Amino acid sequence: MSVRILPFAALLALAVAVSASAHGGSQVYSGEEGPYLAWAFASEVSGVDATSGKEVGYIDYTVALRNTATGWAEDNATVRVTARTESGSIGPVDAQAFANQYQALFPYNEPGSWTMKVDLTGPAGPATFEHSMKVGTGGGGGLDWGWLLFGLAAVAFAAQTFGRWSWRQLRRRLSTTKEQQAR
Repeated sequence: MSVRILPFAALLALAVAVSASAHGGSQVYSGEEGPYLAWAFASEVSGVDATSGKEVGYIDYTVALRNTATGWAEDNATVRVTARTESGSIGPVDAQAFANQYQALFPYNEPGSWTMKVDLTGPAGPATFEHSMKVGTGGGGGLDWGWLLFGLAAVAFAAQTFGRWSWRQLRRRLSTTKEQQAR
């Protein structure tokens, strides 16, 4: 790879890291469920309710699946998610397929321990899993600092590499100019 491309590659890595973090949030579950490897990610996000115009909070719950037999991401599944809070159940919600992931949004109105139940049916067969997760005290906390730090480290590495390359090019040009002047 050309050294000139490194800064752009680092910026692209940062953009991908931040967008992946913003969509799915922090990992709250991973495991082998039936014929699938499953991961779940959750973040608290805020938005405007279309009917009332008020700002409301949501839990962005995202499931990623991989078929254990083929190793490929499972993108033809039907995923239904139910959230059980201390005051009752929300759902089931049909998760929407989005870039090899399945996303469900739950209205956020109650902090505490939530139990998430995921029922899925895909080409490899059905599976069900459940797990608990802590839901915080407010919306908008969807940024995973680990991804952000990874992206910043990539940018710093590219800047350092590009800086060294530029310095060498400058020294080479200066030495060539001095040699030409000495002749």
